[in-house]
Amino acid sequence: MTPWTDRKMSGRRTRWPRAAPAALALALVLAWLPVGAGPSSTRALAASSGIPACGGSSAADRGLLPSALPLAATGVPAPPPVSAAAAVVLDGETGRVLYDDHARNHLPPASTTKIMTAVLALEQADLQRVIVSDIDATKLTDSSVMGLRPGVPITMQDLLYGLMLPSGNDAAIEIARAVDGTERAFVQHMNRKAAEIGLADTHFMNPHGLDARGHYSTALDLARLARYAMRDQTFAALVSTRDYRLGAPSDYALHNGNSMLASYPGADGVKIGWTEQAGWTLVASADRDGHRLFAVVLNSKDRDADATALLDWAFASYRWVPMSSQTEASLRLAMRFGLGATIVRALANCS
Repeated sequence: MTPWTDRKMSGRRTRWPRAAPAALALALVLAWLPVGAGPSSTRALAASSGIPACGGSSAADRGLLPSALPLAATGVPAPPPVSAAAAVVLDGETGRVLYDDHARNHLPPASTTKIMTAVLALEQADLQRVIVSDIDATKLTDSSVMGLRPGVPITMQDLLYGLMLPSGNDAAIEIARAVDGTERAFVQHMNRKAAEIGLADTHFMNPHGLDARGHYSTALDLARLARYAMRDQTFAALVSTRDYRLGAPSDYALHNGNSMLASYPGADGVKIGWTEQAGWTLVASADRDGHRLFAVVLNSKDRDADATALLDWAFASYRWVPMSSQTEASLRLAMRFGLGATIVRALANCS
């Protein structure tokens, strides 16, 4: 039975459904969207080019208002062929999926796992905290490492640069122990965080991304994770750094292995990876004219070429239309009625 509320109008008592104000707010939002921004236009594009019509949403989106919407330009070319087993392009502001090729397939993510490790460290730890390392990097065979030595003090900030630039597995283990006491507890924390931000097709077994049974994600989930992480200015600065020098007593330089930072205009993150099972993986971020896109390629034969082709295609194929003042006002009204997630799905052109 629909709940009702009484309201007096023109001397008479009128019964309105309690959901009516929320429904009206949503209708106003959709009515004031720019021409061509509705679901029907996206489905037409999907039918002609294979581009998906739904971007999805997560708890992290609630309460956020986009300033512009990505709309397909006229004469959109077909997406480029890529060598990756799975790929996605995601609009950074709305979360709308602009390209999807097996983006929901479960695959090993390799060291792109470390995005989540960094997120938890930034949310839970003091960057100036000093940790005395108990890890000997020379014993981590077949691993990328930052070069930790037992008994040497190091700050959490330096560990994060060692995690994300040279992709140090030793740094991932040290961070996990520092944040939650044990690697096992930290991994449980990673999975709770994944659920919290809506990564339904992700499950972690370790903080570094080495191949393990039950350790998987998807191109789409990794794009959503990167989108969440890049809202943190400290994280964004971390992953856009090409070179970093560790503080004393270590005092040596680290170089970022993400070659897209040097080769692609506007590239500013986020993480590369490789294992035998995962192949070459990349979560890339690029900003052009104030609009950010995320491109993820998994099990790619040439990750930089694949990501470059997808980003070039997406930037050329879409234009970003600013929100009108009427649309923004109706969005705020709708969110007052608890429609944050629904609005995000509408703006991502979900049915």
